[in-house]
Amino acid sequence: GNYNEKNKTNPILVYGNQKRLLENYIIRKKLPVLIFRLAKVYGDKRNDNTLISNYIKQIKTTKILKVANDQYFSPVYVNDVVKVIDQAARRNLTGLYNIAGNQRLSRFQILKMIIKVFKTSTQIIPCSIDDFKLPEKRPKDVSMSNSLLKKKLGYKFINIKFIIKKIKLQNKNK
Repeated sequence: GNYNEKNKTNPILVYGNQKRLLENYIIRKKLPVLIFRLAKVYGDKRNDNTLISNYIKQIKTTKILKVANDQYFSPVYVNDVVKVIDQAARRNLTGLYNIAGNQRLSRFQILKMIIKVFKTSTQIIPCSIDDFKLPEKRPKDVSMSNSLLKKKLGYKFINIKFIIKKIKLQNKNK
């Protein structure tokens, strides 16, 4: 976990292998392009069907939730993604960069934050991602470091807890 751009990739999903093939081709050909590896992207709208809003829907309708505590990623706010791409394009940046949030978090940790901010009594049952019947085995840790991008652009990524609180305020005002 906490992978940087120089770490060797070892995808286990078909989708990840396809991305690796394309990345390797571009790098091998020394094409003057910009490649972004995106972490799990989340939004700040109540019904955007991203990580946070989906968990909020679940805690409003379910008293007990089973959630993976062994799958880690570095979720990134959608507006950060847009701003980073814009800044990189304006500076004619080329190369390979991770667009990821600042924190390495599990689904369990994120849901705990949401429950705390929304003050619900939803009970969380921690489990393994392997306990879910998914079509393909999922990687346990796809967290990424955003250090290189922050160094190149001087960009400050928004904290996920701030966005959870923002969504709660939106819910109060509606």
